Amino acid sequence: ALDVALARNTGMAVDQSTQTERTPVFASSLLAALRESLPPALADEILTDYLQVAETSVGAFTDALEAKDFSAATRHIHDLKTVALTLGMLRLSEACQGLEKQCKEGETATLDPSAIRRQLETLFAEAQDVYREG
Repeated sequence: ALDVALARNTGMAVDQSTQTERTPVFASSLLAALRESLPPALADEILTDYLQVAETSVGAFTDALEAKDFSAATRHIHDLKTVALTLGMLRLSEACQGLEKQCKEGETATLDPSAIRRQLETLFAEAQDVYREG
């Protein structure tokens, strides 16, 4: 499952209370609504804009982790989580939620910023692929 893979590769704690066996990449109802309510070009533009902002946020988050600025790290990952959830990117939001919790609770000693960056980028790519395939 995603939680185990993230824990193994990034040092993220596994919070079984918020994890599911297989969290969907997207909330199907939100993805359907996005596709039905917007012209495809506009929906693509929104997703592309989000992914660009998300990439910046991931960089800011991992830079803050490396600098041991956990207050800034918490803000950046919270923002990323919120936007992901708003767009229905459940798997990405779930990963961000776990990271946010760890930062808030000071459980950061085992976090590997490079591995986290790779994992989050993988989740972005996965979300983009699911959106484009649908």
